[in-house]
Amino acid sequence: MCGVLGVVSCVGKRLSVNEQTVSRMRDLMVHRGPDGRGLWMNHHIAFAHRRLSIIDPEHGEQPFHLGEPGSLEHQVLSFNGEIYNHHEVRDALIKQGSQFTSNSDTETLAHAWRAWGSDSLARLRGMFAFAVYEAKQQKVTLARDPMGIKPLYYAIVQTPEGREVVFASEPLSVLAHPYISIQPDWVTVSSYMTTIRTTLGHRSMYHGVHVLQPGEKVEIYLDGAVPEMRADFWYQAPTKALNLDLEEAIAETRSIITDSIDAHLISDVTNCTLLSGGIDSSIITQRAASKTDHLRTWCTGMMADQLANHGMLATDLMGDVEHAHLVADSLGTLHQTVSINSRQFNILWPWMISQTGLPLSTPNQVSIYQVASKLKTHAKVALSGEGADEIFAGYDAQLLPFARYLTETVADPSSAQTPLDFYLGMTSWVPLQMKGDFLNPLVMKEAEQDYVLIDELRQIFGSHDRDDYSLAHMMMAQRQYNLTGLLERLDSSTMLASVEGRTPFADIRVTEFADRMPMGYHFDIAKDQRSATTKRLLRHAFVDQVPIHVLSRPKASFLLPFQSWMLEQGQSMMSSPLARDIFQNDVMQHIATNTKDQWAAAWPMLNLSIWLESIWGSQAVRVAA
Repeated sequence: MCGVLGVVSCVGKRLSVNEQTVSRMRDLMVHRGPDGRGLWMNHHIAFAHRRLSIIDPEHGEQPFHLGEPGSLEHQVLSFNGEIYNHHEVRDALIKQGSQFTSNSDTETLAHAWRAWGSDSLARLRGMFAFAVYEAKQQKVTLARDPMGIKPLYYAIVQTPEGREVVFASEPLSVLAHPYISIQPDWVTVSSYMTTIRTTLGHRSMYHGVHVLQPGEKVEIYLDGAVPEMRADFWYQAPTKALNLDLEEAIAETRSIITDSIDAHLISDVTNCTLLSGGIDSSIITQRAASKTDHLRTWCTGMMADQLANHGMLATDLMGDVEHAHLVADSLGTLHQTVSINSRQFNILWPWMISQTGLPLSTPNQVSIYQVASKLKTHAKVALSGEGADEIFAGYDAQLLPFARYLTETVADPSSAQTPLDFYLGMTSWVPLQMKGDFLNPLVMKEAEQDYVLIDELRQIFGSHDRDDYSLAHMMMAQRQYNLTGLLERLDSSTMLASVEGRTPFADIRVTEFADRMPMGYHFDIAKDQRSATTKRLLRHAFVDQVPIHVLSRPKASFLLPFQSWMLEQGQSMMSSPLARDIFQNDVMQHIATNTKDQWAAAWPMLNLSIWLESIWGSQAVRVAA
């Protein structure tokens, strides 16, 4: 797990940045790689790297080279992530004549690219975002894993020396290029208020800074007058259904998830698990405990009585902390709970934004960082249950209402909500139709009235006819908008603490299998449509592997009473000149003083206020051209 950085221009041009500047840009990501640093430059290319050593710590330094510098055979790789099947890939390469000098997956990836080029991507099982330079073709390729676990940002920058492309694992390293203009992307800012996602397609929160999408590659050709960029999606998901009966599907679910957990446990350093006491983390922990001596498990949050005092839990129920202790006791793990309070939350929240250069996605992102910062003295790798809900249908709060909506009888069809309207009504933090009440008119104009977001969503909900839809469309939306955001949340929060977060459920082989199962195998709706069994395959596959109370537990994930904790940031927003320029003042004052009751709007607004102050401070922010 590492931090990737590069600056490239065309042959015959000279980079506008020197070694000192590139090193400074790279070292803004020191938290992603405290174990090592690397830098390679020629006249028109710079590759830099920060390393968190997980596989073969003694080798695999980056940037990684094949061939002699200056020769046509020279290839340079800067890689962030893990290739879980790298031994399998390596065996195939050895049969073709490749020779290896280390056990690192970095060297495996470099030889795979030399042997197969971009065709190697389809052979990889893992999480990755990398850049590779090929001297013979004068080409740099950027690639991202199909689940979108590892991020990669890039921008085209005009300099006195010519046009350059800069890319990095985090936006602040891109923005540290001396010739880039730092301005908000108001389209994504407005979209964030509705989705709490910091990306929208290729757009980031910063104007002109793009993000590779999951399963995408960008080729940058450097043999012309300016860098020529060609983007396409290298990954295409299989669509043919698997013909398995329910019992066969249950058995295969158990097999493929167990295999994925085992693959995600491969490491040359100490592993642990994040244990919330729910079914997903309990499945991972049970398998990890059976394969690991003295496994440590970690939970963060508040006791049930504390949550009940904040109105977040009934007094007769248990929270994450209590459930996690029960699971840990039953599995015999070395368990530790990391507490968090209002003061810690309000200190860490702005600090995390200042370090990542991005608003937070969900409030428990603070909890994840808090626990990662504590566990890193014991482990470098933490396995988490992210992805199970989006892949195995765990969100009954959205799926069940959508199922009812698809079958309900409407007296006047012309007055009915469209499927897109219904989806937005269920998932929006700040509804689109209310956005003009929150943002000033100039910002709304710059945000293109949210039409970019609407166009993105219309890729899933393009038709107004309910008969054109099934629950699979809601699952697709959850995958596209929930999962990528959750994976980005885990990555940024754990890496900020120099810990590698791994997600056995968000694995390409697991996902491809689950997607080819009938929806009824995942989500079993009662005849009266008042209730449903979520994650049906998952529950049946591991019914004898996890404590029985876990199977019937409602969904939860490191709950925090953030609604009542936000008031302090609300007062700060009131005194922010930038916030007053962006938001409608009367609405801002109401939200800032009523954060508990208006939490859905307060969370994105306060994040944006902190972000604006953190990045621009007293500087002017361009709202209109």
